[in-house]
Amino acid sequence: MALIAGIHTLEIETPKSFINASYVGWRNFDRETKCNRTKINPHKLKLDENGKWQTVYGSLKKYKAAMAQIYAEQEIDTATVNYRRVDLCVDSDEPYEQTARLYRLFLLLMAQEYKTDNDYMSVEPLTCAPKSMRIAKRRKNSRNSALEIENYNRANIYQKRYDREVINRLEFRLMGRRMSSINTPEKLIDKWRELTDSAITPEKFKTLEQSMAVKLLKRSLDLQVQPKDMLVIASDWILTKGQIEVMYKNAGLKPDSGRRRAAQRGIELYSYEQVVELKEAIFGALDDFVRN
Repeated sequence: MALIAGIHTLEIETPKSFINASYVGWRNFDRETKCNRTKINPHKLKLDENGKWQTVYGSLKKYKAAMAQIYAEQEIDTATVNYRRVDLCVDSDEPYEQTARLYRLFLLLMAQEYKTDNDYMSVEPLTCAPKSMRIAKRRKNSRNSALEIENYNRANIYQKRYDREVINRLEFRLMGRRMSSINTPEKLIDKWRELTDSAITPEKFKTLEQSMAVKLLKRSLDLQVQPKDMLVIASDWILTKGQIEVMYKNAGLKPDSGRRRAAQRGIELYSYEQVVELKEAIFGALDDFVRN
């Protein structure tokens, strides 16, 4: 799996308002902070000779140069900038369908750790093929998110205006006042590394397996189908060997038969080591972004 990382979107507060430009997504005035709030897409700064946006993924040096140009054009003093949202993106060259279940396991571990409360999945209406999964943790007493992670399929999104097309993207988003202390890309990546390391441990992986097994067994009872039939109708939600073993054991079935049935149906069962390998690949790409 080849990954490339970068910063996709920022929301910042400044005393001075931005004028309209290609990289300005929207602008408004925040009455609470008495500051101007602006959404910025740094990859929409420059057009190449073919009229396509020159993206700044994969290189912190290019990203910083783009942001320096943006602030210079807008006559913004960087000392007055407060970050309110930064989206890290990690793009894969593998089709979404091939990685969706492993990424889902990664997101479920993060959701379990941070007790996210605004999660969803989207599917293709005609086929029910998964299109995206997002987990989000709302801020206290607010409808707005403090933390979001999303994996989505970009293969069918119009991208002809960009100098590189992306088929499979993972985004990490932090929002709110806490961003004021995480004011560099390096600090942001370190913060996400800390959050991820805390969520992905052998013990928490087993806890998730137990939870997934209990909920899938309950689902089989709600649907009035045999637990073994869930391997047919819910194969996308059968993710680990431990999940099947616990589900079968709780249903009074032999755990070994569950593993064999999954193998017969060609259902790939992921291990803790594979999730760790994915995590290391993600942060390897983010570290490459910082180094380049």
